[in-house]
Amino acid sequence: VEVLSSSRSEALTIDPTNRFLYATSAAAGRVTRLGIDGDDGRLQELASEPVGGRPIALAVAHATERFLFSHGGAVDSPGATALRIGLADGSLSTVATQPLAGPPSVSVVERSGRFLYVLRSSDREIDVFRLNLSTGEPTRIQTLAVGDEFGAVASLLAAEPTGRFLFMMCGCGQPTTPQIRTLRIDPSSGQLVDVGGSAAVNWGMAASVDLTGRFLFVASGSTGISTYSIDPATGMVTLLSTVTGNVPAGQLVMDRLGRFLYAVT
Repeated sequence: VEVLSSSRSEALTIDPTNRFLYATSAAAGRVTRLGIDGDDGRLQELASEPVGGRPIALAVAHATERFLFSHGGAVDSPGATALRIGLADGSLSTVATQPLAGPPSVSVVERSGRFLYVLRSSDREIDVFRLNLSTGEPTRIQTLAVGDEFGAVASLLAAEPTGRFLFMMCGCGQPTTPQIRTLRIDPSSGQLVDVGGSAAVNWGMAASVDLTGRFLFVASGSTGISTYSIDPATGMVTLLSTVTGNVPAGQLVMDRLGRFLYAVT
């Protein structure tokens, strides 16, 4: 499906009602709303909302208040912008912005909608934000360095639906090899603790977790999409299979009913 005809999309996310998909355009500085066909998952482009910087990461949270978080990638003024999602039509309106220490690459919100995680790959750090569920305003509570401890390269974030684990791809060891790190989410504070790493078959560019929290899907460019099982006790992952093919995905997102998987290409 052709999502945006005028600008390259950088990131995707889906609202809690499963009626709308939101896509960023860094070049245009906008977040575009697309309607999702409930029968076949096809998309229809609707309105867009201008946001600050060059938005290259998206996350959506909290099924009642419903906020979307757009992260501007402009080097001179990176920031996290909270936008309220209209209950009736999925429209967007900006409510708050907080500066970031550097350009982000990807972001996710854990299941309860209370905490937002932003990976800054160039700085090799993950910023953890507590979210105000009334206003959507983010407050930074932790910055986890992923450089010295996890390796020189970091990419992708994916949260499993129980809100216990966060997954990150890193290049670790000497020589550098791809590894999927499991980070445990503290249920009270939202802060992250490293659990350990699992060998990855290929370097991952994007990832998504299924609705049951049992499987992690990782897109690896020309090598296809790999499926990993998730240990429910530890969060560690094990490779199950790889579907070969050219899938140059910048992000993967699964719809709220678990029927369709969308990719930024």
